[in-house]
Amino acid sequence: MKSRSAAVAALVVVLGLLGASCGGGTSVAVEKVNADIGMVPNENGFSFANFGAQATPEVFDGSDLAQMFGEQACVDGRTDPCAPTTEAASWARMVNESRASGHCEGLAVQASARYAAKADPVTVKLFNKGDVTHGIMRAFATQFLPEVQDATNEWAKKSLAEKVNELARSLKAGNAEYTLGIYSEEGGHAVLPYAIQFTEDDLAVIKVYDSNWPGAERYVVVDLKAEKWFFSFNGQNPKTDECAWTGGARDLDITPMTKRTSGTCPFCGDKSTVAKTVLLIRSVDDAWSVKTKNGTFSPSSGEEVQGISGKAIRSATCGKVVKIPEFVLLADQPDLELELPNTTSAYVSNGTSMVEIKTKGKKPRKPVIISGNTITVTDPTTELTVANQNLAVKVVADSSVITLDEAKITVDVTVGGEQQQVVVEPEKPQVAIDTTGGTVQETTTNLGLSEVAAPLPAELTPPEVKGDLPPVTERDLSNTAYVAKLAAEATDLRNSVIPTTTTTTTTTTVAATTTAVATTVPTKKSTTSTTTASTVSTSAPSSATTTIQTTQSTAVSSATTSPTKSTTSATTTTTDPPMTGGGQATTTTTRATTTTAAATTTTTVPMATLKIQVNINNPSLIVDIGWAASDWDQNWNKWSCSGSSGCDNATKSVPLNDFIYVRIRNSAGNYIDYSPSSTGTTYISSNDFYSTSGIGDSRRCGPNWVGWANNTCVLSVDP
Repeated sequence: MKSRSAAVAALVVVLGLLGASCGGGTSVAVEKVNADIGMVPNENGFSFANFGAQATPEVFDGSDLAQMFGEQACVDGRTDPCAPTTEAASWARMVNESRASGHCEGLAVQASARYAAKADPVTVKLFNKGDVTHGIMRAFATQFLPEVQDATNEWAKKSLAEKVNELARSLKAGNAEYTLGIYSEEGGHAVLPYAIQFTEDDLAVIKVYDSNWPGAERYVVVDLKAEKWFFSFNGQNPKTDECAWTGGARDLDITPMTKRTSGTCPFCGDKSTVAKTVLLIRSVDDAWSVKTKNGTFSPSSGEEVQGISGKAIRSATCGKVVKIPEFVLLADQPDLELELPNTTSAYVSNGTSMVEIKTKGKKPRKPVIISGNTITVTDPTTELTVANQNLAVKVVADSSVITLDEAKITVDVTVGGEQQQVVVEPEKPQVAIDTTGGTVQETTTNLGLSEVAAPLPAELTPPEVKGDLPPVTERDLSNTAYVAKLAAEATDLRNSVIPTTTTTTTTTTVAATTTAVATTVPTKKSTTSTTTASTVSTSAPSSATTTIQTTQSTAVSSATTSPTKSTTSATTTTTDPPMTGGGQATTTTTRATTTTAAATTTTTVPMATLKIQVNINNPSLIVDIGWAASDWDQNWNKWSCSGSSGCDNATKSVPLNDFIYVRIRNSAGNYIDYSPSSTGTTYISSNDFYSTSGIGDSRRCGPNWVGWANNTCVLSVDP
């Protein structure tokens, strides 16, 4: 386990690009192509933060089941209204119980789907109620489809390079085809990638919509050489997060959207098509285990078992104390043994039935055994509920064997050394069996086995907010203080001076018997750089340079670059070999060695003043300014102002003749028009960030700007 200080140091190094990567390389070539689908969190993400089930009165219900799976989820095939079959209701209870921990996956999936469909209104304008909430819940529920879990786990097995390649490919095609799951000792989280940048040969910055931080630009940094990734879960400022998550290839997965819309209903029709088992296990500790013929999986041991994959989806605090860990597992084997020695709620969906297991208190318990159509439990403190189609039974007994048939459920109960059989059938579709009084007690009414939600015991109820996150009300785009904080914490990474490098070059020519023209092809050389007690902190995907000591100083030249890299080029050029027939050829070998080092010298870049003139009265106005050579490099946290009075006549020093990108929002979250001057043509309108047609150098702050005067570019904000 990496210490907190080590993790923070690693994150600072990666985000700031403070030194060369270390560790083993990857055998998969990465196509380093920057890509951005044009999605932005403060328009195409939700305005409200990730929330738990207790934050809304809505529940995943029969209407959601009908929309996802059709008439087969409903009694008698009636979908309006849909009364769920008991098996469908049990699956819904699993979804609703998992929702207690948040809806990050559903928010990511819905944001992607709405962006792809160009849905109106834009996502940021939606409120967390009614159909919006149910859409998020249905998207969230897709993670429990066996095909989705299978695809996720197949990608989890691949290298970071393969995952980065696939994300880059999909984003280059203009689609948000994947959600991204990240897991650490503190839990798990799902985000939506919408852009990727390669800020160094071995560093990929994946920009993501993170539902925990509405409107903010967040990112996952992947060090392909060290085969590590870094992510700020809790940090309001991700550059200084002391609880930064980090992990390897197995701790990051991607899930294709296509599997979410083509999965098999786990409780409908021909159940033989469901080949794998999905489990949801929520417990007060990690002492539980799942055993198959291949071995025993338990989060307490951390050992991998062939055919079982599982990750925590409940997050904890910076102190690595996981409170109420929740796991989703996928098992290839249908035959399982579950040992649950402490307070636990577990669900098993295997295409044959839905099995719910509840235990309370810490004590040794005999395992629950699931084998084909038979479920066996020999512990009186274990409550077992089994649902098959529209039949269901709940059992609390010293010993019980539940057998599933096509049209009935048979329960063989042992009490006082004697066995008794109870049959659940269409004439008696729901039965509760209890033997705590020494005899078999049957109940057939008011059992609640058709309900889609059931209360969690206090011991298993998660806190309202994950980890060390602020309350959700403080992370909402309707909260003006939160919006102002996003703007206030913005970092200007392009001041009036930018880093300059000093290039040191040593060239040696060996065995040059004649003059020849040589073509030099540079090749990368790894250079080790050590930064001690560094306090440099930058926001990805920008870069910073570090002083690298060198003793070679044969030829010195100055060049302004940002960033620079340490490289060595070596070239050998050879003419044709000696000719036959007495002819003679000349061989020339040229070796060139170049070392490039970043120095601490600086040079002043010509600057101009950007001035904002506001022609409207809007206290909720927000103006964001960014500049970069390419739109995918844009970082909107470079400078912002807010409110009419705060933005009117506001000025900012910007690089002369560099690209200027501006986005302006009103109180409704809409983007409004602006132009280079009060009399100029509107260059940005509607909800576009920038226009690529008819602008030319008008996007640059300089003499060609329509509103240029006295080294100042005037920008007019119109209604």
